[in-house]
Order: sequence, then structure tokens, then C-alpha cells
Amino acid sequence: VWAGKPLWLEEAILPLEDNDGNVFGTAFIAHDVTHQLKAQIEIEKNLKYLELGQTSAGIGHFALDLKNDHLVVSDWIAGHLGVSQNNLTLREAAKFIAKPVSRATRKAFREAIIARDDFTIETTLRSVDGFIDVAVSGTIEQASPFKDGLKVLGIVRDVSAEKASERALRQATEEAQAEATARSNLLAVVSHEIRTPVSGILGLIEQMRRDHSQRDKERALALIEDSAEALLTTLDSTLQRMRSERETVSESKEKFEPRSLVERVAELFRPLARRKGLLIEMASDAGSVSGYPARIQQILAN
Repeated sequence: VWAGKPLWLEEAILPLEDNDGNVFGTAFIAHDVTHQLKAQIEIEKNLKYLELGQTSAGIGHFALDLKNDHLVVSDWIAGHLGVSQNNLTLREAAKFIAKPVSRATRKAFREAIIARDDFTIETTLRSVDGFIDVAVSGTIEQASPFKDGLKVLGIVRDVSAEKASERALRQATEEAQAEATARSNLLAVVSHEIRTPVSGILGLIEQMRRDHSQRDKERALALIEDSAEALLTTLDSTLQRMRSERETVSESKEKFEPRSLVERVAELFRPLARRKGLLIEMASDAGSVSGYPARIQQILAN
């Protein structure tokens, strides 16, 4: 303490010798280093604040001496890598890069060294808590005006949350596009599948207007009823087929008579064919089979 204030002194005790080399006393020398120590304490405190800020922000810093293969990392990086020391070699640090991206990351780093330019490399590291996505940004400069070699100064930033958000957004966009495409296809298919049987029903209605016998009208009404039911079946089948493209939906087989199915489709379109001067003829064996009559009817109607 000097004048009521604490001092930090750098002390030295030196022997005092005469011309013959005999020690006749000692000299006590004290150098005031208070200012230097206060500045050092302030720097260490600021570095602690910096480290705390970087840790809160998910950021760490590093310094790499390429000539001596000496890498110094901050506590944030060392803690995530699970190493007890802040000093590593480049080879040791490379082991923490995830294997799927290791080769691409090393190549990008080599290219940055050759170009001697600022860089940002996105990669994935193996940490104590699993794998994390990081962005490594740095600058490359001469190690010293008086020494050969390069040094790399940079930061490592945790971008796992950003990458997860990007993946979620990309997935949502793809799903929305797929949904829009499915709806567009559904409208196109439904429009096509409905138009054909509706045209046949309209043709039967027109035929009823021309027919005068009660028997012909009843026959036409029966065909219209069958066609309307077939139209509903076609619509349900189409909607189910579109839905099955997005989820697993099984369609069960059923027994039906091909001859009756073909006759029903032929009768449905005879009025239209007659109006165009065409003739519909059919030939089918009797008996029943197992299959998908609604789909077969769609094919025949189309």
C-alpha cells in the first residue's frame, strides 16, 4: 500500500559487488506494474463477457495456425465437442465432422485456404448431445509479417434451429404443392369421368321424347336409373382412386355379369350413336366373373 492505495509491484533483489567482485550489500528494486495488471484483469473480464455472450448466442470462436497445425477453440466449442482442452490439431478437429459431409467440408476448407479469402462453410458436427448443424465463418491472413505461414480466425455458429425450420418449411411447401396437384388432377379426372355417362343419360332423355310407346319409355327410364347409379359408382370410385394415391386404400373384388354390364353401357350410348349415324353392336358370353365392374364400366364408357 502506497499513499493509502494498493499497488502491485514487480520486485527484484540484486547483489552489490565492488571492483574485486566482493559482495558488500544488496539492492532492492520495485517496479510498479499496477496499471499493467489492471489492464490485464480488464481484458480477462471482457473475454469472459465475450465468452458468455457467445455461449448465449450459440457462437464459439477459434484460431488456427496452419503452419504449426495448432487450433485453439473457445470454451463453447470445446464443451460441444466434449474435449477437456482448448488446444487441438486440425486432424483431431476433423474427426468431429459428420461422415456424410466430411469430404465436402474438407474440400470447401481447402479451396478457401487456396483462395485466401473470407469463407462460410455449413456442415454438421458430432457433439456430446448428438449432431448439430453449424456455420463456420472465417478469414485467412498472414501469420506474421516476419514469419511464413497462414492463420485462420473465425467463429462457429449453431444453426440447427434454422436448418430445422428450413426443412419444415420445405416439407410444408412440397406437401402443399402435392395437395394442389392432387386437387387439380381430381377435378380433371372427375370432369372427364362424369361427362361421358351424363352425355349418355341426356341421349336417353331425348329418345324418351321421341318414343310414344309406354314400353319404350319404361325401358329408357330403367336405363336412365341404371346409368345414374353407374354415374354415382363412377364418381365414388374416382374419388377413392384419387384418395388411394395418398393413402393405402384397398378396393375389393365383386361378382358381376359381363354381358349385363356391356349391354347397359351399349344401351346408354345407342341414342348418341344413332344420332351420329353409327351402330353399336356387342358380343359377350353369359356367366359371372369376379373383378371390378365399376372400373370396367368406366373404361367401356370412355
